[in-house]
Amino acid sequence: MSRAERGLLTNEAIIYSTKVHWNIFIIPALLILLVSVPAMYEFFTLHFRNKNFLIALAILPVILILISHLNRTASEFVVTNMRVVIYLGLLSSRSFEIMLNKIESIVVDQALTGKLLNFGSLVVGGTGGTKERFSNIQNPFEFRRRVEEEMSKITH
Repeated sequence: MSRAERGLLTNEAIIYSTKVHWNIFIIPALLILLVSVPAMYEFFTLHFRNKNFLIALAILPVILILISHLNRTASEFVVTNMRVVIYLGLLSSRSFEIMLNKIESIVVDQALTGKLLNFGSLVVGGTGGTKERFSNIQNPFEFRRRVEEEMSKITH
């Protein structure tokens, strides 16, 4: 059961849920190809004196992959019939909740790579001028569409 499911209010239902986009794995994966693989090749084929350095060099990108995986697994972006709930992080966590009737705007920012891979940033504007930015969200336009649909149900 997800954090969002555990935190549901009475008569509240999850309408849409998404995660951090998989693009957070790109840099660690490139580091594995560019750093870990050559380091392990050196370790096993050459008589490099400082083998501990090579092992550390090879392990670092793998650790970055694990951290990215934990980040993606622990992050939830949820639209319910009553509010928007966002949970970020596992070891140090952050949560953001706003009732649908308190949302004034949701802005989607997408660069070219975001358009190609379907990810972007959301800026949620609430009443009173508060704005919260969330980056690397999978399907940001679908998230915004679902929020707007639920908001329209409340106002009608």
